[in-house]
Amino acid sequence: MLGRFAAGALGVLSALTLPTVASSSPASADDGRSGFTEWVLEQRAVLDADYLAEGPPSGAQATPNNGRTGPFPGQVIPGISGAVDNGDGTFWGLPDNGFGAKTNSADFLLRLYLMKPRWETAKGGAGAIDVERFISLRDPDNKITFPIVNGATPERLLTGADFDVESVVPMKDGSFWIGEEFGPFLLHVDASGKLQAAPVPFVGGKSPQNPLLAPGEAPVVRQSRGFEAVAASSDGRYLYPIVEGQLFTDSQAKRRWIYQFDTKTSTYTGKTWAYETDLDTNVIGDAAFVDGKRIWLIERDDFDEPGR
Repeated sequence: MLGRFAAGALGVLSALTLPTVASSSPASADDGRSGFTEWVLEQRAVLDADYLAEGPPSGAQATPNNGRTGPFPGQVIPGISGAVDNGDGTFWGLPDNGFGAKTNSADFLLRLYLMKPRWETAKGGAGAIDVERFISLRDPDNKITFPIVNGATPERLLTGADFDVESVVPMKDGSFWIGEEFGPFLLHVDASGKLQAAPVPFVGGKSPQNPLLAPGEAPVVRQSRGFEAVAASSDGRYLYPIVEGQLFTDSQAKRRWIYQFDTKTSTYTGKTWAYETDLDTNVIGDAAFVDGKRIWLIERDDFDEPGR
């Protein structure tokens, strides 16, 4: 378990110009491979793997790993799936759903943590992260229609067994839109973390872990391949949730679908774009608008090595 922020990272980035079907970033001058560019890590800061935030014990069902065995006397931060740069030296960090599965994360509380990195650069620096405070994702107004772990409590704090949160987009009113994978759903919470409306279901279908999947209904989204990435227009009017992997119903193994969602009406507009990955097995890790016309996508593989 290791939570970390970094200002840059070695990786493969691909650019998509809407509504172009697909394109790639240009290769750097010293890189002969078309479609790839090199990135240099300039700053880094790390949150200690043993850091515990206040709250009830967590990890009772977690698989022992790296010499650690739960339950832990507080809430762990096992990694950051989504981050928001506040422009003042702080970030909102959104951890994943806990311990890697719906079945072992019922005691992991979904939160946004306000973090302040003390960057380490080539010239030195602490390379540490200060956790200043958090907001808890919760549903006290009973917007969620299906059972949740803490459904019988007044606050109805959301857990990693309820949603697999992956991506976060801030709004100008202080609220957040969050993309998740169990539905997949889009969640809208206010600045305090309170759910503002029922989770918005994906217009393209359900995953095997969707709590509303009917008996005998075939899932369309593969498990853990929901909204890993959500981009937003500069004015916040439109979100662009991106399905991380190939849909069960899609014959094209490299195709990843991008959808347009209207935050004003909380509905999908019907506009879609298709992006083609480099390899069949590659997935979409993150995305962001860069100039109002183009979305930069982080395309991820599992090779864990340089060269692709």
